[in-house]
Amino acid sequence: MNNRPTTRSGCEMEVLSTLYSLGWQCQSLDDVFELKKNLPDIILKKKQEVDKWKLNQFSIIDEKIFQINTNRNLKKNVWTRIKSKISLKWIDLKKLLIIKKKDRKIKAINELNVETNQTFQQLASTISGAIGEIKVINELKKLPQEYYVYNDFNYVFYKAFHWRKYDQWVKSVQIDHLILSPYGIFIIETKNYRQRTFDDKMKSKYSPIVQIERASTAIWYIIKKKSNINIIKIRKIIALTHDLITKPYQYVSIVPVSKLSEKILFLSEKKVYSPDLLNRIRGWLEI
Repeated sequence: MNNRPTTRSGCEMEVLSTLYSLGWQCQSLDDVFELKKNLPDIILKKKQEVDKWKLNQFSIIDEKIFQINTNRNLKKNVWTRIKSKISLKWIDLKKLLIIKKKDRKIKAINELNVETNQTFQQLASTISGAIGEIKVINELKKLPQEYYVYNDFNYVFYKAFHWRKYDQWVKSVQIDHLILSPYGIFIIETKNYRQRTFDDKMKSKYSPIVQIERASTAIWYIIKKKSNINIIKIRKIIALTHDLITKPYQYVSIVPVSKLSEKILFLSEKKVYSPDLLNRIRGWLEI
């Protein structure tokens, strides 16, 4: 048995050191020859490990790419849904605007119709009232010449006075027909009412009775403020253009237009004003 210690040449040591640095631990050249013999298998195994690692990395990369694409598709779908919702909201908004425009047009048309109807009603009332007053004017032409007729009399007070009976302040007065005569003063209000309207008006706060009493009070106030006449005789008559059922009122006569002149002559009992006083009254009333 050879017990001599193993000696290694410098070349052997260099080979073994190089292999060690590569990760192969060889004790001798025999190990090197064995390694050389098995090197193809080792290289193949290493290659397989590298390929496996590469495949694993490719798999990870593919998964990342898939996630990225998935996120992109998700974002795209979300954006598509958002655009779809925005589009639907815009369509709803346009529909709402169209509906509102239609509603405004309908409202404007309805308001116009109401204004038109009101205008026609006012015109109808004005025309009807004018026709009634023309009838009264023609009827008053039957009176003798000593009756002075003033149609559509208007007077504005410099300072309003208080009408205590109805707790009102009177600033102006309008009378359909004012008549001055030696037999007194006649105030005539013309009403072109039907029966139902007349009944409703007579129950209202500003009924024809209140209107003619207000006019009478105004005439009395004018004359009283400008003279010292003791007797101011004023007759109040409501002339109706239609034959209506009426009840009697104290100090107010209600007659159809066809009997108006007859009623005035009936109330002309005796003379109370001289021609000179009548002229002065006309001056006070500014007519």
